[in-house]
Amino acid sequence: MKKLILLCLVFVFSNTFYAQTAKEKAAKAKTEKAAAKKEKAAEAKAKKEAEKAKKEAKKMRQQQKRK
Repeated sequence: MKKLILLCLVFVFSNTFYAQTAKEKAAKAKTEKAAAKKEKAAEAKAKKEAEKAKKEAKKMRQQQKRK
């Protein structure tokens, strides 16, 4: 009987512990996903700005050649 009660207690506490770690992992994954999304957006923005600057530089060179 004591072994059965002990086994039940181990089961209950292990589930509680697992539930806490699962919540922490989910929160961490969500945070990392948001950070990755922000980083990707920043890279896309920088790439877009670089492309725009490159086009303007090319346009300026063409105007200088015409003079």
